[in-house]
Order: sequence, then C-alpha cells, then structure tokens
Amino acid sequence: MQRLGPLKIIAYSFGNLAAGVYYAFNSFALPLYLSLFTSNAILIGWLSSTRSFEQFIIQPIVGAWSDRTWTRVGRRAPFFLLAMPVAALLLALTGNVPTDPAYLWLAVAGVFLFSIVFNIGIDPYIALLADVTPSEQRGTVNGVAAVFGFAGQVVLLVVAAILFEENPTLIFYLIGASLVVGFAIVALGVREKRAHRYQEDHPGEARPMLRGWRKYFRERWAEDPEAIKLLGVKLVYQFGINAAVPFLTLFVVTAIGTAGWRELVGGIPVGGNALANMDANAVAFAMGAVLLISTAVFAFPVGLLGDTFGKKRVFAFGLLVMGIFGLAAAFAQTIPQLMVYLVFLGFGNAAQTVLYFPYLTDLIAADRAGEFQGLSAAAETGGVFLAILVAGELINLNLFALQYRLVFILTGIFLLLGFVAVLFVKATRAPQSETFAPGRANLALDD
Repeated sequence: MQRLGPLKIIAYSFGNLAAGVYYAFNSFALPLYLSLFTSNAILIGWLSSTRSFEQFIIQPIVGAWSDRTWTRVGRRAPFFLLAMPVAALLLALTGNVPTDPAYLWLAVAGVFLFSIVFNIGIDPYIALLADVTPSEQRGTVNGVAAVFGFAGQVVLLVVAAILFEENPTLIFYLIGASLVVGFAIVALGVREKRAHRYQEDHPGEARPMLRGWRKYFRERWAEDPEAIKLLGVKLVYQFGINAAVPFLTLFVVTAIGTAGWRELVGGIPVGGNALANMDANAVAFAMGAVLLISTAVFAFPVGLLGDTFGKKRVFAFGLLVMGIFGLAAAFAQTIPQLMVYLVFLGFGNAAQTVLYFPYLTDLIAADRAGEFQGLSAAAETGGVFLAILVAGELINLNLFALQYRLVFILTGIFLLLGFVAVLFVKATRAPQSETFAPGRANLALDD
C-alpha cells in the first residue's frame, strides 16, 4: 500500500476537524445546554456522551457492513456522505427547541437521534484510515488528523464561550455546517482503491443479520485474541474518561469557580482586565480549551513516537499519565492548579486518541477494519454507559460531599486499571493472511 501524500492527509483530516467541533459540543456545551432543562446528572451525562447504549448493537453491524460494501465513491464514503447531512438537520431542529423544562422530551429526542446518525457516519470514516495508509504511517497520519480535530474543538469552545449566553442556537447551526463541509472534503480528497471483491465472491453474505453472535465471538477470540483484549482495555479506560469528561465544565463551575483565575490573568498587559472579569461558565469553557490545546500540541508528536518506538508502548504510557493526573485533578482547589493537571491529561489524551486505532489495526486482518472499529464503538459504548450510570448516581448522591470531585477519583482509578490491562496485550498480531477466508464467521451475517 502506498503512503498517503500531504494533500490527501489534509483532506482526510478535515473529517476529524468537523468531528472535533461535534465532540467539543457534546463534551462541553451540551451539558450546560441540557442543564437548562434538567438537573439530573445521569440524564445529562448520557445525552452528552458521543456514544449511547443503542450503539452497542448498531455500530458493529455498520462497521461490518462498510467492510462488505462497494460503490462508485468507495466503501466508507457512502456512510458519512449520507449520515452527516441528516445529523446536521437534526442538530438544527434540536437547537430550536425552547429552553423550557416542559420541552425536555423534545430535547432528549433530538439529541438521541442526531447522536445515532452521527455515529453511523463516523465509524466508517475512522476505518478509512486503514484502507488508505500502511501500518507504519497510520500513527503519523492519525496524529495530523487529531491536530485538526482538536483545533475544531478549540474553535467550538471559543464560539460557545461567546454565543452560549446570548444565542445557543447558532452553535447548533455551526456544528451542522461543519459536519457537511468537512466530510464532503474527505470524500472528494481521499478516494478508496478497491482491494478485494468480497461481495462478488460471496453473494448473500453482505446482508447484516442479528444471528450467529455466539459463534461469531468465539471465532473472533480464536482468530484475533489480542484485538479482543484491546477492546476490553478500551471499555475500561473509556469508563474512566467518561466518568469525568461530560462533567468537566460543571465541575469547574460548582467545585472551583473562578478561584485563582483573576490573579492568573489580571496582570496580562493586553486584555487582562476582560479575562479577569469572565464568569465561572466562561472559565469552565477556558479549562476545556486548555485540555484540548494541550492534546492538540501533543497529538502529532505522539503519533511520530508511536510509529518510531511502538504504538503499544506510547499508548500505555499515555494511560498511565492520564490515571495519575486524573486523580490529582480531583483535588484541585484553584484554576492554576487544574490547568497544570490538564496539560498532563492532554498528553495522555493525545496518546490514546491518536494511537488506539492504529494499534488495533496492527492486531487484525486488513479486511476487518470497519468491523473492528464497530466493535471498538461497542466497547466504548459499554464504558460510556456504565460510567454515566455510576458517575451520575454518585453525583446525585453527593457521597462524602465530594459531588463532582468523586467522579475524577473514579476516572483516575479506571485509567490506571486500563494501563495495567494493556500490559497483557501483545504489540502486533501474529502473521496471517490479510484476505477474506470464506470459512470465517462474519459479524452479524446469517450462519
């Protein structure tokens, strides 16, 4: 497989730019928006996650389907070219729901629907990386794409800080437009080559079915045990991450406020006074920006480090750093303290964001990239769903009067468990054929 050229890397990265805008909205703006309708932490956490429980079933089928699809625009492109405009329309409609608790059900329905549709498009896009890059380039390319993604998140945070109080609906429009434009650039700039003709050789096996799951998972464990282990690692560390991320802005607003902020920025010669007068909501968005900028700064270097020194080694170190500083963040008393911890969390976040999928592709056959990205989404969904239930209930119970601090403790513990778990996963897959074998069980296909 040929290496991807600079222009095509940029074109691929525009999808991540658009996705970054969406992710930042979910993580930082949507919790505050939903708090206008309800104070229930479990509901806010669930709706603010990019993965919800129904994705546990949907995404593996979508991924496997994209492996076995071919059109004039490729295998993966049809999914995001169809899904993203629909998601944009649903975002626009949700943004126009009146911010009155009486309309909570409409807000819930809108968020639920645009989340499903977005995820149908995003996982085939992620799988596209394995189709267009060789293994030794994937960490670097994903590092560049991650920089674009985090740049999109920072843009959203800046816009949200300016617009949230006055006109939150415009934020929904911005996200929808970003999704349509960004993924159109991907489809135009990165064309897939048809490496195999699975459907033509195996007619009747391309139709997703909800049968044969037990046999499928037995055979997946027999053929791809290291990849299955890595999926388990993902479930564990996603539990940790999603116990805290949906509540970061609320944690800043309720537990820290603006403590230490005015002293930190008041002496800045230009704009210092304006920054010092920011309220707790704006400071919370600023802390989200610190995390994202730190992640963006480290994204490309960790991609290079992964390609040079080994994806597993750098990925595992990132989980270790995140676990340590996640625990430290739980006890931050001032904004300057939190900022220091967020910089280290940014490094760890960059390592797991950039290197997870390239590492996974080293553990599987090339023709199952979409399928395993779908399984990854299912593992992430499991972690997210459990994290929201546990963290939301802990916040509602307010055990030991720690409220949001308790979920950061939970985050640190599970990220450290993820680090320990990844030590039991091998760095690469044993050499095997990278073509479809007719006798293998295929996800969600009729046995």
